[in-house]
Amino acid sequence: MKNTNILAILLSGLFLFSSCKKDDVQNQAATVKVNADGSLNVSDADGAFYTVVTKDFDTNNSSTFEEIHMAWGWAGKFPAVVNAGIVKANNIEIDNYGNYYTSIAVLSFSDTLFKGANFNTVWSIQGNASSGITGFTHTDNTPLPAGPSFTLPAAININNSLTITHTATSGALGVLYTLSGDKGDTTKYVANTSSGITFTSTEVKAVALSNSGISMSVMPITYSSATYGGKKYYFVKQYQYGRQTATL
Repeated sequence: MKNTNILAILLSGLFLFSSCKKDDVQNQAATVKVNADGSLNVSDADGAFYTVVTKDFDTNNSSTFEEIHMAWGWAGKFPAVVNAGIVKANNIEIDNYGNYYTSIAVLSFSDTLFKGANFNTVWSIQGNASSGITGFTHTDNTPLPAGPSFTLPAAININNSLTITHTATSGALGVLYTLSGDKGDTTKYVANTSSGITFTSTEVKAVALSNSGISMSVMPITYSSATYGGKKYYFVKQYQYGRQTATL
């Protein structure tokens, strides 16, 4: 298992929440508000644990890709995260970086964190009495949202708007779009399922330079929740597709 604290663009998608409760049964119908922009508000969370699967495609329109698995989590009242003891995803211990738990597996190195069609994840939280975190084990078998398959043009004129269409993200409760270039990145959220997004020329020029490169990420998300030790935790699944192309 190759772990790293370099989270790259993956972390940009993890903060889909605007702020991020046997004892219990998984609650698929958790009462969570979807903000007007499509971002998800889980201000009642006492922690969240993420199963993130990324397909990073080789070119603007190729069918080949590198698959990356990422387990990520925190406990407490975000951003005041606390130590939850040893955290494991599918019996693989997750590294603790300042009480943010993360592990990345790149499948080209024969590493994997999640298996099966739904990338089911068994979370094992040791707990920490001094932090008020009771240990628990939770199996997240929520179906992964449908993958948002799309292509990009061979080149993008940054003076024009950019519209991306993709296969429907069925099963998603929200979709995060990230456009990235040499000058930074910008994001948009869409509530529920989606099949496309438009970035204005102003938005494109805010992140990209001409005669350079630009990348697009589409990440549908779904989640469930459960309560352990009187605290409410969210279990999130995200399926990110990414492509890169040139700018004019």
